[in-house]
Amino acid sequence: MSTDAQMPVEEIMERVRERVRLRRQASNLGAIQPGTEPKGPAAAPAETMRLYDLGELRRNLVDSNLSHSAVGTINPRRPGPHNSLIQFVKKVMRRSLTWYTRPLHSFHGSVTRALNEATRAIEDLQLKLVNLEKQRGSDRNAFESKFRQLQDVITAQQESDRNAFESKLRGLIEDLQLKLVNLEKQRESDRNAFESKFRGLQDVITASEQRLRSELREELHLLKTTVSNQDSEIVSHGRHMRRVIHSLATQGKDSRIAASYELKPLLTSEMQPDSEFDYFLFEKHFRGAESVIKARQAAYLEYFIGKRDVLDLGCGRGEFLELMRENGIRARGAEISLDMFLLCQEKGLDVFQMDLFSCLESVPDGSLGGIFCSQVIEHLSSKQLLELVTLAKQKLAPESGVVLETINPECLFALARNFFLDPTHVRPVHPEMLQFLLKSLGFKRVELKFSSRVDSSRHIPPLPFPDSSYEAALFNQAMQGVNQLLYGYQDYAAIAMR
Repeated sequence: MSTDAQMPVEEIMERVRERVRLRRQASNLGAIQPGTEPKGPAAAPAETMRLYDLGELRRNLVDSNLSHSAVGTINPRRPGPHNSLIQFVKKVMRRSLTWYTRPLHSFHGSVTRALNEATRAIEDLQLKLVNLEKQRGSDRNAFESKFRQLQDVITAQQESDRNAFESKLRGLIEDLQLKLVNLEKQRESDRNAFESKFRGLQDVITASEQRLRSELREELHLLKTTVSNQDSEIVSHGRHMRRVIHSLATQGKDSRIAASYELKPLLTSEMQPDSEFDYFLFEKHFRGAESVIKARQAAYLEYFIGKRDVLDLGCGRGEFLELMRENGIRARGAEISLDMFLLCQEKGLDVFQMDLFSCLESVPDGSLGGIFCSQVIEHLSSKQLLELVTLAKQKLAPESGVVLETINPECLFALARNFFLDPTHVRPVHPEMLQFLLKSLGFKRVELKFSSRVDSSRHIPPLPFPDSSYEAALFNQAMQGVNQLLYGYQDYAAIAMR
């Protein structure tokens, strides 16, 4: 009896099916066995890809499948009583060991099937890789062909463009060289012409400068010898000419001018507008009644008749603004003190709460019909006073006047009492200095007007000498000078026209 005849039918059929499947796989994979790839141009991609040799895996897989089929089977023997007894004992033992062989057979079957599926997956992947490599080689050949064609086109175009560009560049360079040559010739010609004109102009300027200096020196010498130095206008004119001559003489040289300095205030006032010191009450007590101040300021009314847009700087309680309103003259005021500003508002006056410099700078040049400033300039430094007078001239309309009233320092009574009484005073202003300042800045018809004479009861009376001797007359005359110095006019006003 053959070996297969002694095996169960199921096992025999399983072996047959396994052998058929293995032969089919071997026939399908023959095309990708190492060493069997196609030759020629189509084989280029496959030659670059090395496939794993699956021969050993397939042989082990066949042995695994055969061993799996043999698990739990009984090997065949020749017929005979003895062999039949042995076969019977084996069958009894096989059946008695079923609890052991069945899980083992199931495990071997699962492992064998997993190996079969893994082998088929690997073979399928290798087949796809071969096809993909073939496709890649075909695409690469097509790309290389197109790339070579494109390179040929670009090379031809570049050659054509380079020839055209070189031709245009040569023409442009030649044109530029020609223009540079012409430009250099023109520049040389222009430089020669300019140097010639410049030399001629230098000669003219030198001659004119020498002639001007000579004429100015002659004029200055004439003025020095024929005019008195007391004439302020001539002195100012001479000062101007000296500066002109000095400027011409030092033109182009290093002229070092001494640094200017600002005179410090005679008194330093640190009183603040919002301090606890009641300046409003202080002025009401020592300045005098509003009606008295208004009557005193009426003396300046004649300088503002027929004018409009008059500005009162430091208007205080508004006496002058009331006087302007009563005479039909449009006037405005500037006052920094809050108390006085509020009082002026209660009176219905046109007043701004601001300092006098900001107020002056805010109005257009040449627009004011007049400026009135009473008892203010003694609160300013010398620099501020100069700035105030300069701004006033700039803002006044032609033929308009400025009135600057202040304490008269030539009256020692007013200086000792009125000036030093106010803690906000900075520097007394001498009348002759203020008059000079106005004239030097170009004001016309500058005059001084004194007011508020000290009560005569304070004067030192003349001595009644029994004899009218010359010495007695001289003594009484000297006492009159002392009275003027001690008890003269307490205030003065500098009045000037634009």
